[in-house]
Amino acid sequence: MNATSAPTSDPTLAIAPTRRWSLRSLALIVAAWLILQIGGLFSPGLLDDVDSVYLEVAREMLHRHDFVTPYVNGIRFFDKPPLMYWMASSSMSIFGESDWAGRLPLALAVLTLLFAVYALGLRLFAAESPALHPDLGALYSALAVATGIGPYLYTRFYIPDILIALWMTLGVHLFLIALDRIAAKRSGLLPCLLFAATLALNLLTKGLIGLVFPIGFVFCYLVLTRQLRLLGRMHLLASTAIFAAIALPWHILAAIRNPAIALPSGLGLPARGGWAWFYLYNEHFARFLGKRIPHDYGQTPVWLFWLYAVIWVMPWSAFLPGAITTLRHHLGHRFPSTVRQREAALALTLWALIVMVFFTLSSRQEYYSIPALPALFLMAGGLLARADSASPASKSALLWHRWALLPLATLVTIVCGWFAITAPIPPPGPTSPASSPATPTCTTSR
Repeated sequence: MNATSAPTSDPTLAIAPTRRWSLRSLALIVAAWLILQIGGLFSPGLLDDVDSVYLEVAREMLHRHDFVTPYVNGIRFFDKPPLMYWMASSSMSIFGESDWAGRLPLALAVLTLLFAVYALGLRLFAAESPALHPDLGALYSALAVATGIGPYLYTRFYIPDILIALWMTLGVHLFLIALDRIAAKRSGLLPCLLFAATLALNLLTKGLIGLVFPIGFVFCYLVLTRQLRLLGRMHLLASTAIFAAIALPWHILAAIRNPAIALPSGLGLPARGGWAWFYLYNEHFARFLGKRIPHDYGQTPVWLFWLYAVIWVMPWSAFLPGAITTLRHHLGHRFPSTVRQREAALALTLWALIVMVFFTLSSRQEYYSIPALPALFLMAGGLLARADSASPASKSALLWHRWALLPLATLVTIVCGWFAITAPIPPPGPTSPASSPATPTCTTSR
């Protein structure tokens, strides 16, 4: 990439009028969310493992009135930070202890993610869209997230990865806004403070990985655009104070209330361990190195992990080859590009690569690519916006629709139809204790 021209160095972009959100587009986004997310709140019942375990933690927080130390069936559980538990327990305190009440915060997080993708798409693709519909790229991107396989599938049970995608989307947007304001000689204090707040929430959602992705993105972006000197103008002291005020209290209280104790021998555990060992070392560094105790689930092979990312973007992955080709042209300056086009190309490429490369080098599960998916959906939405503006990309987009999307959608329909017809119907009621003795439940009624 030729990085001599910084994507956010044009002050005219920083003072350009903000594109207005379209009420019609927002209504379409909300309609898609209602259809695809609300029904999943009530059925099926809680699934094994994380779905029931995480919501059981939230339920026990309510009963114990202890929102610092997570418990499952009376046993301390430091698998994840507490934000997901706090969200579910707050919902249960309002609506009662039920499956749908526990799942509601995750559904609302999906709606927030759709709005966040729409807002970022409006920034990146307004110039790419038809003059009569300047938000078309933003709308396409948000609807792609709403209807993609990955975001739908991995919000059927209560895991934090879609929240990481939300904080990453907000963080990228806030960082780009801060750069705009600094380039225009205006104060970037507010977006910098908000970025620090999202960073803290990211940490409270899934631990240290919530710092790695946003900070890695900011550093790489500034280095590649030769703007690292601007880091000193991003209100680091004030941002650090906001981050500490949000993120540190739980970590400090958890460490104080859960000191090291003697651990059983013969299991590979240290002689003594408390919150610091279980949460910081075992759930972060040992998990990254594949040495977690007990051993993590079977690892997804690298090639399959990347293939899964393509599958999770379906059916919109049909447009990724054309979108990636266009982004590569903008990054390489192979044809005239605007500052905003180069900004979009660099931001979306870095965002996706940082997540995917990190998990390529570490232990990984098939759904760990979820935080990268909004970037991929935005790539596809941008290509479709350019197609509707009658740009040269339109021919490419239509070709991918004809030769990839239509056959792909047909194949998926056939496979899903076959499973729907042949899948056995489980008997009503909860799983019997004999067949699943270790699975905690969140509620006695399903």
